[in-house]
Amino acid sequence: MEGNDDDECSLASKVERLQAALRAAACGDGGGEGPGCEDDGGVHCTDVAVEASPTTGYRYRCRFQLLRCCGVDGGEERYAFAVWKHGRPQAIHSPRDFTIACARIHTLMERVLEEANCKGGGDGGDGAGNEVLWQHCQAAHFHCTTTDDAMITFIYDAAIEDEGRWRHEAQRLSRKWGCHLLARSKGQRLVVGNDYVEEVLTLPPLNDDNTGGTSYPGSSRRQADTTALTTTTTTTTTSNSQSGTTARSSGAAALRIVLRQPEGAFSNPNPYICLRTMLWLRQRAALVRADVRHMLELYAGAGTYTPILGHLFDAVTTVEISTALVAAAQHNATANGVDERVRVVRAPVEAVRHIISSASHEGVTFDAVMLDPPRAGADAFTISCLGQYKHIILLSCNPLHTFPRDLRVLCRTHRIASAIALDHFPQTPHFEAAMHLIRR
Repeated sequence: MEGNDDDECSLASKVERLQAALRAAACGDGGGEGPGCEDDGGVHCTDVAVEASPTTGYRYRCRFQLLRCCGVDGGEERYAFAVWKHGRPQAIHSPRDFTIACARIHTLMERVLEEANCKGGGDGGDGAGNEVLWQHCQAAHFHCTTTDDAMITFIYDAAIEDEGRWRHEAQRLSRKWGCHLLARSKGQRLVVGNDYVEEVLTLPPLNDDNTGGTSYPGSSRRQADTTALTTTTTTTTTSNSQSGTTARSSGAAALRIVLRQPEGAFSNPNPYICLRTMLWLRQRAALVRADVRHMLELYAGAGTYTPILGHLFDAVTTVEISTALVAAAQHNATANGVDERVRVVRAPVEAVRHIISSASHEGVTFDAVMLDPPRAGADAFTISCLGQYKHIILLSCNPLHTFPRDLRVLCRTHRIASAIALDHFPQTPHFEAAMHLIRR
């Protein structure tokens, strides 16, 4: 249950702290009128829209330690999952007690424990057949999607000596559980099935009711539209038979987004809020598409938001430094029919800095930039270069720290057009936020 408004874990408290941070940065520490509060068509820096999340069953990616614990009343030791709490592992007595995980993860947790604690497991029927899976196994990472694709990665603190035997057992369990299985230890990685999962999210048509969250404070907060996660529609991309290219989407129809999420790479663990983030981004992009031809996307990761941009702009250049993430982003652009308008570029740090500072790449000049940096936020050099872009879309997973810091620079040249709090992690102090800034 969500805490009261004085609790730092409550959604109300998170939004209030974000409002205060934005006010101090954009309007001056004294809260008076400042560059971010000018009435020039923007919003007041405390007008923060809100997207709330379900409080149970919302996590589709979880990591657990695998421990040997005493059984009930001091009985025989058994395997159990644990999470870190207050600096030490805390055993989960039943997978269903971990209520924030989705139902698919609950089921897979139960299957893993049944197998690990089974005395007669394995093909040999004597318990020895499956021991290779659990010996030196320290953790299990579960990654599922709303379409029931699933992947489990087992983490070992020592090398798996008999890889063939591990694969044999993993293949048996992969068929039994209906998921992909992977193993990782130092210098070793084994894969049975795929080393990725594929998510499908359907965005409803753009309209005034589904694009901006709920203004806060207010009498209501928008809850995630869970039905939209599994609705099947066709994409809005249409073929241009003369040019062989795809036409830009108007945003008037539903949009089906297919995303490959590689093992080990970041992906949003809360698909409900991921969907709402996509809706907000699609709305902001649709509003400025007449003013923007070429979009630069930084910190793109596996290209979660790239298809949204590709459907709305003539050209998108997506920049990443990781080879694996570049491959995933390119796949996602192709799978969503926007690869002819999206160029995914792998560039070293110095090349990225040149692209940002010049607002151009190989003859293309960028009108707008989108950034989704890691928790530390974008570096000072990047922020200092953003004043030349007409539009800035900035996402943050640590907004109470990064937004105030960045706004002190960005509000010299830009005004806040939209701000939204995204409760990816309900009942915790953590949340994400996004802003759209327009050059004065």
